[in-house]
Amino acid sequence: MNKGQIISIDLTLSIMVFVLLLGFLYFSWQSNVSGWEQQRHSLELEEKAMQQARNLVESSGFPANWTPITVEVIGLAIQPNVLSMEKIGFFANMDYNMAREKMNIFNYNFRIEITSTNPTLDQNIGAQPSASNQVSTIEHQILIEGEHAVLRFQLFR
Repeated sequence: MNKGQIISIDLTLSIMVFVLLLGFLYFSWQSNVSGWEQQRHSLELEEKAMQQARNLVESSGFPANWTPITVEVIGLAIQPNVLSMEKIGFFANMDYNMAREKMNIFNYNFRIEITSTNPTLDQNIGAQPSASNQVSTIEHQILIEGEHAVLRFQLFR
């Protein structure tokens, strides 16, 4: 064998090790990217749910004395965490897709459950999530007509 020649077995083994290493790195990267993407979607859903729940219980909406015909932004509050039964009624009777549009949640579905010590004030508004949906649930302590209640806002895909 002459000086400076590469043995073909050494070259073949080197290339195989290099290709295997590249393959391992590629598949490791792909599995991490998938996990990061899922985590990003979960954080986005959680953030959107917190924002929408806060808007409902802390804002009176726009205009402040909105009706289903005049509403531009939905808010249910008379003052922070004190909700208007009239606005809850308007919201409950609103078209579901129109409500999604006014809350600016086109790519999501929602459910609102209001439970109180007075069952006549309880409400269930929106779609029911299925077991396969990714769901973010936010709860707020509220008052409705002087009664303590809990508003549970669920946002899901």
